[in-house]
Amino acid sequence: MGHPKVTNTTSFHFEPLFLQDEEMRPLFVGLVKAAFRIQPDRFGPVIPMKEQVAAVLAGELYGDPETSSYKYEPECTPFKMNTDIVLIANARAPNQNMTQFDCGFRVGDYIQTAKIFGDRFWRKNALGMTMSEPDIVTEVPLIYENAFGGIDTSVESKHGHPFEQKNPVGKGYHKNSNTCIEDAPLPNIEDPNHLITHYTDCPTPVGFGFTSPNWLPRRLLAGTYDKKWDNDRSPKLPVDFNPLFFNASPKKLMAKGYLQGNEPVQVYNASPWSKLKFSLPDITAPNISVKLKTGNVLKLKTILDTVVVNTDDMLLFLHYRCSHVLKRGAHDISEIDVSTTDSQNKLSAVTRDI
Repeated sequence: MGHPKVTNTTSFHFEPLFLQDEEMRPLFVGLVKAAFRIQPDRFGPVIPMKEQVAAVLAGELYGDPETSSYKYEPECTPFKMNTDIVLIANARAPNQNMTQFDCGFRVGDYIQTAKIFGDRFWRKNALGMTMSEPDIVTEVPLIYENAFGGIDTSVESKHGHPFEQKNPVGKGYHKNSNTCIEDAPLPNIEDPNHLITHYTDCPTPVGFGFTSPNWLPRRLLAGTYDKKWDNDRSPKLPVDFNPLFFNASPKKLMAKGYLQGNEPVQVYNASPWSKLKFSLPDITAPNISVKLKTGNVLKLKTILDTVVVNTDDMLLFLHYRCSHVLKRGAHDISEIDVSTTDSQNKLSAVTRDI
């Protein structure tokens, strides 16, 4: 059976997804992914890319799946309750010969800050464990691998080595001080208001990127998978499944509701410029018209549920999404039209990316 005919008159990439909801009902999800080139506001607005970027349905990790974090989350999420805001960047020292500095990221009212350190290690002395002086630092990738967390391999428990469940891929986590490790590394990224001072300190990890679904506190939102679920409800999602599970940004960068566009963006010491400022594009969310084989037409409005600022490549990604439960599945649909009411006019006045 053929796929629905798709007509996309927007400037952006469109990805039709056919998934299932929490009750295993067939679900149509329309994802519009808009890609822009970032430039400082003194040079003008962000620039729509001539060649748009396809959806990363499987996600993209920084390295090995067992030991690394997501650069891009799987973009096949059925929906989100709030807008996720994420920064992909390297923190960059504003001056030479620095051993520590601050960096920050803001979109609208949502702010994440961090103190960046050069490499440091725990040293043993007569007083116990003390930190070495930080090395000179130029750049530090703002990834969870450089934040507080990780596994304490010096301790063996009933179920293996203990680890920081909020960030298993980080560094600096120690279960107790009875088995202190000489030269154990400290995190390069810390909360400026809760700096580590003792070997067994356990601050909340500071992150700018996507969290993984098996980390706390996100994992708790997935619901209860016990014998009752297995007997009465499987393979449907548990009755206590919380749809906030689909949001993957750090708590401080998760909007309360949805962003609308035109929000100011500021990046401090985490881009080619010490201070980078621009605004999200002021465009209306795309509309998706779904024609069913019954002749009925669904008029669906997308919402902006993900903002990804990538200052390593100077790119901005906006994800607009909608969803609708179908009776049977993809074969219910004959045509899909994706359009905008004003983005074409607004974008026509902006220089196109070459």
